[in-house]
Amino acid sequence: GEHHVLRYDLTIQQTDNEQTVTYQFSGDQEYSFRVPGLNQPPRFAYVSCAAAESELDLRSDNLWLHMKTIEPNHLLIHGGDQVYTDLPHPFIWTMIPRFAGYVATGLKTLFDTSKPFTTELDVDVDDFYFHMYRRFWSQQSVRHILASTPSIMMWDDHEIFDGYGSFYDEVQFSDTFKGVFKTAQKYFSVFQLGSTPESPSSTTIPNQDALSQEYYLNKVAILSLDMRTERNRNQILSPKSWEAVQTSLNNLLNSDIHHLFVLSGVPVLYDNFELVSQLIAGHNFDIEDDLTDHWAHPTHVKELELFVNKLFDFAATKKIRASILSGDVHAGCMAVIVDDNRAKQPDHDNSCVINNLTSSAIGSMSLPRVFASLLDTQITLTPFKYCVGQNIHAGLHKFKFGLTSLTPPTYHLASRNFLTMKFEQDHSLTATWHVEGRPMIGVPGKVSTVTEKILPYTVGKTNDVSY
Repeated sequence: GEHHVLRYDLTIQQTDNEQTVTYQFSGDQEYSFRVPGLNQPPRFAYVSCAAAESELDLRSDNLWLHMKTIEPNHLLIHGGDQVYTDLPHPFIWTMIPRFAGYVATGLKTLFDTSKPFTTELDVDVDDFYFHMYRRFWSQQSVRHILASTPSIMMWDDHEIFDGYGSFYDEVQFSDTFKGVFKTAQKYFSVFQLGSTPESPSSTTIPNQDALSQEYYLNKVAILSLDMRTERNRNQILSPKSWEAVQTSLNNLLNSDIHHLFVLSGVPVLYDNFELVSQLIAGHNFDIEDDLTDHWAHPTHVKELELFVNKLFDFAATKKIRASILSGDVHAGCMAVIVDDNRAKQPDHDNSCVINNLTSSAIGSMSLPRVFASLLDTQITLTPFKYCVGQNIHAGLHKFKFGLTSLTPPTYHLASRNFLTMKFEQDHSLTATWHVEGRPMIGVPGKVSTVTEKILPYTVGKTNDVSY
């Protein structure tokens, strides 16, 4: 049947001091959120991979509850996988009866190009996505945070279904995939962007066929890249979209900003691609689509070079810092990417260093610690300098502590986590991972923090440990 979603627009005039804005709907509790003062350094939080992978996982809201106890943030950035279509419940391929019939005869039948995406099937898929969003965002802990912190959101694959965009062409362009995608995009636009694909929001970057967004808050710009709409095995964004992104960056050259955040759902740098492939070899993991998703996949490295060079050029011209925010990999980590050519200049500055801050997952299960330990050991034994093109190298940063101050340094925070980012008056950035510890039976794990300091734009500080 028909579904109705109401949107209320609130415009808050900033003042010299931080404001607490309170609102209430009839019959509901009172909520409030913070608006920063005009010259106040803003506070951000970043989350990704929000849904529990099993209804038996009673700890999945532990970090959402913890977020209520910390200093309120001015903006919550959601980096992808805010909802999941492909958990045991809901599961799109079995909950929709017509799909379940296809699955019973094998997935090949499901994606058979001769199978039409009928009007009846379209109605079923529409019902599925609408109720999926209602179900996930009606969870009390999530609902409270969404109602108490202004949010910006960008989707990743699970809002459509696992691996969308990284399947082979005959599957990717089947009627089934195209029909499901159209509905997934509609509800992503409605629930996450507050708009529709036909009537994009005012924050949508113009002259593109995707839904990349741009935002600005207190001298901080946020470029939120839609890396799913146009993704296939050979591209992440189309040439037209990259041109639109470049125009957006060119326009920002005239703005008063000191930092640029760029959202890339999948980390630009995570781990040695060949090493991860070797670790999963021989295990019964169906993650070829996940590997194809990675920027380091051979089909994406040229586009990665284009992406990173655009950011280095912008940061150098504008004389600011740029950082990339990512999720997806179910671990916390921080990569450091260096433009060697600029770093060798006698008057170099730290715009030639970009940090890729990754936080994942706030609700889903984390990377198995045995895998994290193997990856840590391999990096320690053979430190790799991941090259992007001819003159750019990168590597994972080793955190000073592990999951607590008593555990050894690590490259991977292999536990549920979310990230807060607080700017200081000098424009330096304090990045803090809030990390869930090991639980006792029936008792959620204690949340500890791991903090890194990112320097403001500075001349001559390129290779400082603090970045």
